Order: sequence, then structure tokens, then C-alpha cells
Amino acid sequence: MYLHVHGCLLQVCVKVTLLNFFVTPEGLEDQLLGNVVAKERPDLAEMKIQLTLSNASMRAQLKHLESQILFLLSNAQVGNIKNTHCFGWSNYI
Repeated sequence: MYLHVHGCLLQVCVKVTLLNFFVTPEGLEDQLLGNVVAKERPDLAEMKIQLTLSNASMRAQLKHLESQILFLLSNAQVGNIKNTHCFGWSNYI
């Protein structure tokens, strides 16, 4: 974003802060604990971030697999439902 002041072109930086208006004592306690852990054990704070990202990735993968299974089941012929090989489930049945 650029701003003209007295004929000069200035670049303006915008900082966005996300505010959570749903504040609970448990939420504040979690935030405080997170700040303490980040200061005293940055390795654990980094591990938490990595686990959170991994969890989000696995949830997205699960959602995709569920959609794929529902698609395959909804488009399967009645006789082919018994054919578990087409779903890759032959090892589990």
C-alpha cells in the first residue's frame, strides 16, 4: 500500500492482529502455559507446532479418503461390492 504525503510516495505497512473475543479461563490458561513453554522449552513449543501441522494434514487426508470411499461405494455395481479387491480391502476382510 502506498501513501502520498506532501508529494512524497511512502510505503505503508499494515499489521493485522487477530482477536479472539471468546475468552475463557481455560483458554487464557492455555495461552499462558504456551508462552511459558515457548520461553523455557522452545524445543517442546516447536514440537507442538509440528504435531499440530501433522494433525491438520492427517485430518485433510482422512477427509479425502472418506470422500473417495463414498464416491467408490456410490458408483459401484451391486455385484461389485463383494469384490473387495477393487477397494484394496482384500487384506482386511
